[in-house]
Amino acid sequence: MIKFFRKIRFQLLGEGKTGKYLKYAIGEIVLVVIGILIALSINNWNVNKIQEQKETKILFTLLKDLKQAERMSVTFIEDEQQSIKAFELVLSGRQGHKELINLQNKDSIFHEIIFNIKSNAPVIYAYMDLKSAGETGLISNEIIRNGFTLLENKIIDLDRQLEDRLSVQQLRFDDFAIEGLNFVQTLKTLPNTYNVDYGANNDYMLLLQNQKFINAIAIKLVMTDDAITNRINLLKEIKDLIKLIEKELEI
Repeated sequence: MIKFFRKIRFQLLGEGKTGKYLKYAIGEIVLVVIGILIALSINNWNVNKIQEQKETKILFTLLKDLKQAERMSVTFIEDEQQSIKAFELVLSGRQGHKELINLQNKDSIFHEIIFNIKSNAPVIYAYMDLKSAGETGLISNEIIRNGFTLLENKIIDLDRQLEDRLSVQQLRFDDFAIEGLNFVQTLKTLPNTYNVDYGANNDYMLLLQNQKFINAIAIKLVMTDDAITNRINLLKEIKDLIKLIEKELEI
């Protein structure tokens, strides 16, 4: 093809047809430019197609993580709400205390009240990996990108709150585990069967008359209620992001 165009140029020059030669040369340049533009367009289309495919794969991975985080959040909220009910029994006076003491599984209940602490927050691993790689820009939808930034901040706030509650747990309840009751007795509530002497039964009624213990439970109730509020707000953000991504993926 190149030889063909070169032959035409030489022929026009040889015949002294300079005007026609210039027109032909300009036409040839135009054709070359058009060819380059077409090639660039095809290349850009291929690049954009690859980017779109990569983004789609990322969004599906993020969606999977978000749905897992949604399920985890619902479970955490339900567990926290169960804890609130147990705390309310401790703080409900004599009637509630009698109800607690008469429960067949009171060792298990008191173990939950005193020692169990929910410190888990959902983690969106796919987004963490994307951020670490500096590839959040692959998410073309700005609303989705901003949604993940907001979600990340809410997870950080919840983590801090749960850490604060854990610190209070360690400061306020370790004494009860060592001095206020027979902690070994509560081991019976755990799934493992230990080869130990569990010792004397706990006098939970005496523990319920300890104002320091009651105050510690009250603090735990307030902090747990705040945690539930933050978990519910976080769950809303997760659900909103799920809807946005599903709309983007048209599923």
